[in-house]
Amino acid sequence: MLAHRTIGWVMLLAMFAATGSAEAPRRPRREPAGERSPVAGPAAAHYRKQAFTTDGQSLTYYLMTPADVKAATKYPLVVCLHGRGGNTQAAAVLGRDDMRRAYPCFALAPASAGGRWAMSKSSKRGDGGAVKMPLVVGTIEKLVKELPIDADRIYVTGQSMGGFGSFGAVAARPDLFAAAAPICGGWDTADAGKMARVPVWAFHGEKDGVVPARLSREMVEALKAAGGSARHTEYPGVNHNSWTRAYGEAELWEWMFKQRRQRGG
Repeated sequence: MLAHRTIGWVMLLAMFAATGSAEAPRRPRREPAGERSPVAGPAAAHYRKQAFTTDGQSLTYYLMTPADVKAATKYPLVVCLHGRGGNTQAAAVLGRDDMRRAYPCFALAPASAGGRWAMSKSSKRGDGGAVKMPLVVGTIEKLVKELPIDADRIYVTGQSMGGFGSFGAVAARPDLFAAAAPICGGWDTADAGKMARVPVWAFHGEKDGVVPARLSREMVEALKAAGGSARHTEYPGVNHNSWTRAYGEAELWEWMFKQRRQRGG
């Protein structure tokens, strides 16, 4: 039975690689904002465009598979949420050749076309457009059923709007995620109690003029007060682009890939 399932996974991944991207048209066209790949640079070649549809709603996403899928092995899944500008630095870092060797994983980069990932009751950041978190969760659940993903090692991270989305993902489904790394985000501290089971490492720039650094500080303190495992790194003198420093931290990735989902409670 295990051999049969492994063969099925290998065939599915082969089909995915072959059909994930369409032939380039003779006259390139510009994709609508939010529909273009959120992964920039050489790493984009490792991601394939797909779509998840349910109840008449659709989410475009880009998925990277491990470079070498081994039989009878399950891999972590890292959900990388882009900011309002449409880019995800996390997915680009995970797509580097050295990172693919060090941390074999599936990386999911959804594309929010004019929407927002999540919205807390108290925060007005990122409002405008539909909330996409239900579609992101639906995509995750679909991929876990279809691919050799370790359901106990699903992580979420994101920058700016994606930082809010990372907190929001844990608030919505604390049972689903093993860890979260929100970058320059924030959330409603009233939700800390239900989020405390998920380890969090938040990053922010001290001089952030777009999302105040106090939002990460307050959320981390609330999570600690609720009994959670939460860390906070604030970069002195750094403005809104703290994701450049954060995703360059080797310790962040070491920490993330060690986390496993805490069941029950």
